[in-house]
Amino acid sequence: GPRLLTARLAALAHRAGLGPAAEGTVSPLAGLTPREIEVLQLVADRALELSPDTNAAGVSLPLKKGSLSAFAGNGRIELESLAAAPEPGPGSDAAGQGRAQVVRSLIVEKRWPEFTNRALYCGAQSVLACPLSGDGQVIGSVVFYSSQEGGFGAHQAGVGQGFAHGAAVLL
Repeated sequence: GPRLLTARLAALAHRAGLGPAAEGTVSPLAGLTPREIEVLQLVADRALELSPDTNAAGVSLPLKKGSLSAFAGNGRIELESLAAAPEPGPGSDAAGQGRAQVVRSLIVEKRWPEFTNRALYCGAQSVLACPLSGDGQVIGSVVFYSSQEGGFGAHQAGVGQGFAHGAAVLL
């Protein structure tokens, strides 16, 4: 049930050190059951409903050797290349700092040059990343992508953080 799933993912995050995702491969073979991976994908699918400007979303759980991620989109942003976007990025910073990262324009963003170049190449123009946190622990991040500049602001950050908290409880 949900409590067992929460306990297993919390233990996984604890073993991973609860820090930002390290570089590595994305693998579903990280000790998660198919049901747990299905729930991770469901969270990514539901994240698309944040706002009309959300065109893609990703959920990432840091592991010792890489990260486990799930992505969903509506076709306006190329997901396969986006899933390979290098870290650090807004998701790893949201998880590492425990607070939302709002990027209103990737065109002028300077903090994560490799991530920014990949995200722009995929069609993203703005990003909102929120830590997945519950019970005082950060277990990962949920990242919302928009093909519009200025797609996310303070209101969406609040809604996104609420979504991320609820998702963390589910996970």
